[in-house]
Amino acid sequence: MHELQFMTNLVRMVEDVCGKKPRITPSMIALEVASDSHLAQHSLEDLQMMFDFVTRNTIVQGAKLTVTTKTANATCRDCQTTVECREEFSFCPNCESGDVERDDTPEVLLKHIKYTDRSP
Repeated sequence: MHELQFMTNLVRMVEDVCGKKPRITPSMIALEVASDSHLAQHSLEDLQMMFDFVTRNTIVQGAKLTVTTKTANATCRDCQTTVECREEFSFCPNCESGDVERDDTPEVLLKHIKYTDRSP
């Protein structure tokens, strides 16, 4: 249920931003997810369903969630092979060393929030 907790925290964060500008309503939230994130293992439909569930009765209700995946890489310190990270990645596929260093790609990044103006 890591994903449900993440979505709940995301909604709280968006509500905090919207609370500072009371005449706006979020219409789209864009996330960028690393290829080795647990979130990347879910379909967009599943993530949207979780998002819709946690946004009920909030200012975020009705917003669309967009998710793009960014490749996270790791480099083997022994043979210098660079490989794409996936959820189950832990050993270099070239030399089978466990001495790999992941790049600094964040697990999840809130790219942007699109708003609509509720001004009269």
